[in-house]
Amino acid sequence: MKVAIMGGGAIGLLYAAHLAKKHEVTLYTRTERQAECIRKKGVVLIQNNKSETLPIHAYPFTQVKGEEELVIIAVKSYHLHELMPSFKSFHHSAFLFLQNGMGHLSLLENLEAKTILVGVVEHGAVRLDEQTVHHTGIGQTRYGVWKGTPMHKLESLATPFFPFVFSEDPIQMLKEKLLANCIINPLTALLAVPNGELLDNPFYYELFLQTFNETVHALRLSNHEDLLTKVKEICRKTEKNHSSMYKDIQLGRKTEIDAIVGPALKQASLHHVEVPILEFLYRSIKGKEAPHR
Repeated sequence: MKVAIMGGGAIGLLYAAHLAKKHEVTLYTRTERQAECIRKKGVVLIQNNKSETLPIHAYPFTQVKGEEELVIIAVKSYHLHELMPSFKSFHHSAFLFLQNGMGHLSLLENLEAKTILVGVVEHGAVRLDEQTVHHTGIGQTRYGVWKGTPMHKLESLATPFFPFVFSEDPIQMLKEKLLANCIINPLTALLAVPNGELLDNPFYYELFLQTFNETVHALRLSNHEDLLTKVKEICRKTEKNHSSMYKDIQLGRKTEIDAIVGPALKQASLHHVEVPILEFLYRSIKGKEAPHR
């Protein structure tokens, strides 16, 4: 299968490396410099203390060819606006969006495509440089149909360390991932700790539980005990990792707080649920962003 991957960050490099083992992958990046580096040297995947280099086609966003059957969008949600015009080049492609949160869903309504899929990434990945990604935690890609019907069963993309799992209820899937993101991302960013500290530090764990309780009520999620177990498992599996929001704050970059906590706050307002911790986290992260805007 011909696969296009939009975005040369940690997730884009991770998917490019794994999928290139079985498919023809083209990686589209923000800069020509990164694309040229990958064309010359390939993408380096580090996993289980081993390093593997995969040859991959790479071009900047401005040189989209539009020939691929599947387009995986792996940029952050706030970059989608600038990429929307380039999506028109993919006339006969299926799209898979892998953004955090749910803020990107409104944009999908304006995308002319027969098949639009949404997914959540449960892998841990760190970009070490423009061509190197460290696969720090093996998980899975869960996906569901937002529009149309799947052109391909994405399970055909899977490798032993890179499974794809279909979800019949994409909204529930996205809400469950949003729940984990609402807790782990802003708390670790504000407290400046790796994910595991939210469980290991008793004071931080109290904040973890309070944020969990507010978010499940705001999103009107049931099976609270099962969901708490899932979020704790994510924290434990990535205990040494730093969340993407933590890294964004540390590097003075814009965060995805609007796409992650923003939808939870909207749902809380809609259902008249009081969420003081979520409001505090939202304003605190926005405040840390402010000097860099």
